[in-house]
Amino acid sequence: MATTKKTASAETPKKSVKEEYFKALEELAELQPGDEGYDEALKKMKDLSVIYYSERVLIKLPRPRGNEEKYQFVGVNGIGYLIERGKEVEVPRSVAEVLERSEEVADENFESQDALSRAFTDDPRSK
Repeated sequence: MATTKKTASAETPKKSVKEEYFKALEELAELQPGDEGYDEALKKMKDLSVIYYSERVLIKLPRPRGNEEKYQFVGVNGIGYLIERGKEVEVPRSVAEVLERSEEVADENFESQDALSRAFTDDPRSK
């Protein structure tokens, strides 16, 4: 499991970019295309999105086990990153979130396969 923490260089003294970004998302959700202020709210949300997902965060992937690769490849918006396992590295937040989501999906797949396996072994026709 990758661990994530915000780096000191990404800290802001006032409102965090994260707070501003999610506030902009809420404001945009209340508007419809064509409403007064919609275009400005959309632009603000897009600008904050770029800043928020570009912020650098520290992550650490688990050390490779067995025949696992030493590096993990992650691609985000056409940019590839090779992340060394077992070392703390600084990456854009978007990369950290892709890694977190991939772990969640892997866990969900494992649980589904486990449930299917149990169902099959409990099925009297499988004996």
